[in-house]
Amino acid sequence: MSLEYNLLNRAIVISKRENKLWYLLIKTLFTQKMQKIAFLLYYFLRWIDDTIDRNHLPKNKKIRFLLRERKVIENIFAGKQLKNLNDYETGLILLRKFDKKIAIKIKRYVIDNYIKAFELELKRNEIVTKKWLSEYAYYVGGSFANFGLIITNPNLDTKIMNGISKTCATAADLTHLLRDFRKDLRTKKLNIPKEDIEKFNIEPNKLNENCRELSNFARSQVNEIYKLFSSGEKYIKSTSSFRLRLASALFISKYKFVLAKIKNRNYDLFSDYDHSTLSEKFIRMGIVLDDILRLAF
Repeated sequence: MSLEYNLLNRAIVISKRENKLWYLLIKTLFTQKMQKIAFLLYYFLRWIDDTIDRNHLPKNKKIRFLLRERKVIENIFAGKQLKNLNDYETGLILLRKFDKKIAIKIKRYVIDNYIKAFELELKRNEIVTKKWLSEYAYYVGGSFANFGLIITNPNLDTKIMNGISKTCATAADLTHLLRDFRKDLRTKKLNIPKEDIEKFNIEPNKLNENCRELSNFARSQVNEIYKLFSSGEKYIKSTSSFRLRLASALFISKYKFVLAKIKNRNYDLFSDYDHSTLSEKFIRMGIVLDDILRLAF
């Protein structure tokens, strides 16, 4: 079997195992060529994420890893011949071979943003600022949103893509941070900005499910996130691509459902948002239908 076949097969297996919804969307919505590009890109990004998230890897080694990958990425997309690449990096060469023009956009708007997010994470202080949190959410959310946007519509105007990234994509990752608040706190990551700690009189060492100040912060953050989603809808509606509008509606509804659950549970950030009650599942159906009708049609 060829190297191309083996790499693609591994990339598909990893994508299906790690994110079944994303796998199904790729298989359903995209052309054969774009499917290959999407799976190879996910394969590489998943590897970067898994490598950085290894708790036993010292911070200095994580920094060196990112520096090395930056150089490798630059050389791959510049078309230089490289030796001793692993399968994940070789997948980027294959990706570039499929479509150089799309590959350059992916490198600039997806991979570079993803690397920047990790660089920010490694430089984070114990108490973060609003600026840091917004930038981090933009780079993480933007990288995945741009991934989907480029794969869905390679010729999309960069102004529209940037508009969606700065609004809906940023809102999506801020939602993700709220959903995972309890998990992050266990690893000593407090994703409440310094400004909000002061504004809501939050005591970081006294956080629990009965903390009124924490609930007030969560309520405020949920409202701000909804505003970001609303302000980004104009960019989605401005594109003529039905496939892009549909994919965007499904993407947004996923995170609006999390916001609805947080609101439904009285803004308790210590609740387990990985599971949904029966009534919440009905709420989800309504949110998905509403976003599809408003944005896709």
